[in-house]
Amino acid sequence: MSLIERNDLISLIEVALEQDSGSLSQNSRAEDIEKWDSLGHLNILVALDSQCNGKVAGLSAMATADSIQKIIEILENNSLLKD
Repeated sequence: MSLIERNDLISLIEVALEQDSGSLSQNSRAEDIEKWDSLGHLNILVALDSQCNGKVAGLSAMATADSIQKIIEILENNSLLKD
């Protein structure tokens, strides 16, 4: 199983949401990012699932994660994030 490096997570989300590098932080929330709509959320999930060899698709909590901090917590709780 591939884990996501903590340092790479925000970059992965920036790419999924078509944001400039460095534009998001751990405190970024869906409500503050125009492209983080339902399609953007799906793009994040696909990117995370691809990085984790299909382990994210089964995490129901990811469907309602509306911030990078919540995504981090879910990945940590499921041992998919490494420092």
